[in-house]
Amino acid sequence: MLHAMEARALASLADGPGAERALGRAEASLHQGGDADPAWIGYFDPAELAGEAAHCFRDLGRGEETRHYAGLAVASDATPPRTRAFINMVTAVGALQEGSLDEAVAAARSAIELAGPLQSSRYQRYVADFVQQVSAAYPRERHASELAELSDRASRSG
Repeated sequence: MLHAMEARALASLADGPGAERALGRAEASLHQGGDADPAWIGYFDPAELAGEAAHCFRDLGRGEETRHYAGLAVASDATPPRTRAFINMVTAVGALQEGSLDEAVAAARSAIELAGPLQSSRYQRYVADFVQQVSAAYPRERHASELAELSDRASRSG
């Protein structure tokens, strides 16, 4: 998990090679596992690592890899709805980075509907950032205002 956090930090600094190396160390550590791991880290599994990788590649502007790892992160039916909502927003950004507006909007809409009245400032920031990116990239499209309205309605329903 610490290697994954290092990867996230390096990705936020636009250090792609460093982030990839840290993700490699995270994967190697995850596969080593062992009985010495404390119980509190038991939740950090391959799906969690995939989610961290998706965040890294989103921050690096690498949409194809973002979408790939996001798919791995939510592949299990056991993925909690809150996590699924966050990862769907990451997927939306990845699709937008690849120029797939319809896919991006569909992923964001799905995330917003799934999240419902989720009261998380981090999640709300993901939605607001996405709406801003859509507005900037596609100023003549109505999608951004529709998503913002859907998000506002969802956050008020809680």
